Amino acid sequence: MKFHFLYTTALAYSCNQIKANNLEYDIASLFPSSKTITLQTIKHEAISEDVYELKYNFCNSITNPGGDKNDFCADGTWACRLIKNNKNSKVRITSAKLIGSSEPTVTTNGDILGLRLMAENGSVTLNIKCKATVTDSTPTLTSYKDDDIVLNWEHAAGCNTALSTPNSSSNIFAALFFYSLGGLFAYFAIGSIANYVLKGETRFPDILPHSDFWVALGATVWVKYLTNDRI
Repeated sequence: MKFHFLYTTALAYSCNQIKANNLEYDIASLFPSSKTITLQTIKHEAISEDVYELKYNFCNSITNPGGDKNDFCADGTWACRLIKNNKNSKVRITSAKLIGSSEPTVTTNGDILGLRLMAENGSVTLNIKCKATVTDSTPTLTSYKDDDIVLNWEHAAGCNTALSTPNSSSNIFAALFFYSLGGLFAYFAIGSIANYVLKGETRFPDILPHSDFWVALGATVWVKYLTNDRI
């Protein structure tokens, strides 16, 4: 499977204007606020269970919803994995682990937009598949292993818009200009070297190729300038 990468260090990340491979995406409508998804539930006999939850946001960092600061990841986090212990109907948070510490990196693969949040000991990958007619779906958990989490989401927000490209004719004219400039430089350089080697010319303008022509042209331009008849 071939992925095309865009490194977000080059451009400021904005979830309503994600640009990759000459395509643009807008996923702002998917994250008006942070989302929560249950990763797994581990039961301990009949009176206790541990619920693994992921709180995440691919548009902005998330903040502590309240309570003890040790019950949530630090401010500025993009994804936080929580373990909630439920015992005798009493819930307490026993672990809060940073999973995404900065804005996501972006990949594209066909009709799938891939976003990835990373931290030292975990990651969250969100694959949004383009479904133009679907606007009310929710993400699903595809993989959860060692705090590397993969979510899939089919939604219209995963559909892209092609970015406009520069006019091809302007590119052609620009190329012709630079080729002409390069050719003119090569003409003077090679001609001057030839006059130096073959004729022993060392003085300007005699060393120039076809110096008689350029001297006459320069004199004509100078005379017209002095007589206010500019060309």
